[in-house]
Amino acid sequence: MKKIIFNIVITALLLAGCGDKEIYLYPSFTESGTAFVHHEGAFAESADIDVREIQDAIKDLDTDGEITDVMVEGIFLDVALNATPEQPANTAEEVVSSIFITGWDNTEYILVENLTISLNATTQSVNLNQYLKKPGVDQLRNILKAIAYNTVPHGKNQISIRIEGNTFPNSTFINAKMDVRIKVVVEYKDEVKGL
Repeated sequence: MKKIIFNIVITALLLAGCGDKEIYLYPSFTESGTAFVHHEGAFAESADIDVREIQDAIKDLDTDGEITDVMVEGIFLDVALNATPEQPANTAEEVVSSIFITGWDNTEYILVENLTISLNATTQSVNLNQYLKKPGVDQLRNILKAIAYNTVPHGKNQISIRIEGNTFPNSTFINAKMDVRIKVVVEYKDEVKGL
């Protein structure tokens, strides 16, 4: 009797698992835009990311299924001092920076505002997540979704990112490479066939 009940339970479990199942996958990738900053005092530089690089990164995920969402997992600012040896050496102790992103409609949105960064290490990575502004993050996410869904407006081939700031003490020289690094998660829905 126990053997029959056991077989019935096993059969019921197998039948329950026979239907097709939807699964969600969350692969990620990182892309960055680079600005070389060589200025005395105030500066403004572009750190654009090529749309094709994002498209290629999504293709490289090599995941079957339908893209259902695109999320920004993190944004970082990597700073390397004296990255351009033919420029004067860095004398700035700090930099106060803001980062902007330009939407497809050419409107600029703020990602980070007036962030003070100490320039006391040759290289450093600043996690910007706690400093992010919602309008800029929302716009970045909309841009990434348009790239993932192949709905990029005609003629738009760059994610336009601008870094601006000022050095401290005033009028000191900054020689730095600044990478705005974005970690992106793509949500895929796939179907697994049952038995």
